[in-house]
Amino acid sequence: MARHLCIILLLSLTLAGCFKPEIRQGNFLQQDTVATLKPGMTQAQVLAVMGKPMIQDPFHPERWDYVRYVNPNDGSPIENWRVSIFFQGNLVARVDAPPPQNAEGKLQLPTLDDLEPLPETKQNNGPPPGAPPRR
Repeated sequence: MARHLCIILLLSLTLAGCFKPEIRQGNFLQQDTVATLKPGMTQAQVLAVMGKPMIQDPFHPERWDYVRYVNPNDGSPIENWRVSIFFQGNLVARVDAPPPQNAEGKLQLPTLDDLEPLPETKQNNGPPPGAPPRR
């Protein structure tokens, strides 16, 4: 009994080392959200749209940085994206938002719109396929 338990434990530990979860760090940035940023917005408006910045340097309070890092761990390339917002006083002066590096659209969270409809079922009063015929 103890031998079987030991074997099961070793197999489970071996299989646990095979799993590599996807690593996501930083802010959840989307193209359409970043596109809403415009010069002249206040800091409160930017917080409402983008959330709290990942990097808010106390030595440069006029610059907020939003960073997205995704490592799929399946051999796909790592996605990096950094959006910098520069303020002049309390208003947005400019937004540096280069396109994401290695963006593939598949990294967004799924929504209900992504579900495919179920296939139509046909109403058939006959026997199921493979069933012997009725007499």
